Amino acid sequence: MTRRSRWRRGIDLDSVDVESESATRWLEALGWPGEGDRLARLRAALSIARQAPPLVVRRDLRESLQPIVAGVPAGATLVVFHSAVLAYVPADDRAAFAAQVGRMDCVWIANEGAGVLKDLQQHIDDDELAAHRGHFLLSRDGVPVAWTDPHGAWLAWR
Repeated sequence: MTRRSRWRRGIDLDSVDVESESATRWLEALGWPGEGDRLARLRAALSIARQAPPLVVRRDLRESLQPIVAGVPAGATLVVFHSAVLAYVPADDRAAFAAQVGRMDCVWIANEGAGVLKDLQQHIDDDELAAHRGHFLLSRDGVPVAWTDPHGAWLAWR
């Protein structure tokens, strides 16, 4: 069975306008030399986003999540996804965000540095954590499921 997204929203303090050539060229320029695969993935993602641009609300996720998800259509499965964002949020606010999402009727998928969501560390022993220094930890509903490359090059299931 194929499922389709019925409703999408994003929250970002300063989102990229996928229709703006100067904005997307700047985003491309941020890629590191010699990592052509990342550039190819970015360009593919921009192409998809231009076909069906998502609505991205320019706000702070700490204040905006609840009002935005209130608009989820009846019968839809709410999926809250974030990657590499919570490290930029103060630790107390991260915990409050995690608690808020934990109270929601949703599927929560987080892809963050292993130390960013402190509650995830109770599921990981020190040896595993040491072996994956510098990698991201993918979790579903607060449970770690995989290690990932911070830039999407690979995923290793736990």
